[in-house]
Amino acid sequence: MARKLNPQGLIDQKNYLFADHAKFEDKVEAAFRKVCTKHKIPVNISKEKVKSGGMLLGSSAEMIVIDANLTPFAVLGTTVFGNYLSVSLYFLVEDNFLNKAVSAGSMGGLQALAVQGKNLISVRSTYSFWNTTVACLEEALSELGFEEVNSGFLGIK
Repeated sequence: MARKLNPQGLIDQKNYLFADHAKFEDKVEAAFRKVCTKHKIPVNISKEKVKSGGMLLGSSAEMIVIDANLTPFAVLGTTVFGNYLSVSLYFLVEDNFLNKAVSAGSMGGLQALAVQGKNLISVRSTYSFWNTTVACLEEALSELGFEEVNSGFLGIK
């Protein structure tokens, strides 16, 4: 069964764009896993089918799911567009029946499940997971030698 993603469950996201790196798309996952292993990050990393949108009009793709046994999880995806490689990392709560029911009862929406009913001490784990995941991805991209295009003129800053 594919995990269902919903924009209402999105807590945070990071997007990176690399010119002339399309051929390196398959290297991102391996580099990310290597960095997580090196830093002994306590997560499960798996390639899974994820689905977004409705039953008939939705789309699906194989993406990397990073799970730390918390309500929110992270999804890492790569997209090739011409010679560009786009890398996206999403931090979200899954759109499933149980999560929808709990969030409807609390009036907080899917996003609120990330911190709902938790004290500030335990919420640290949730945000430590996200911040560490971002740091590991950025370290992996750096180790691959990728230089991000983050301004309009071919990366000229």
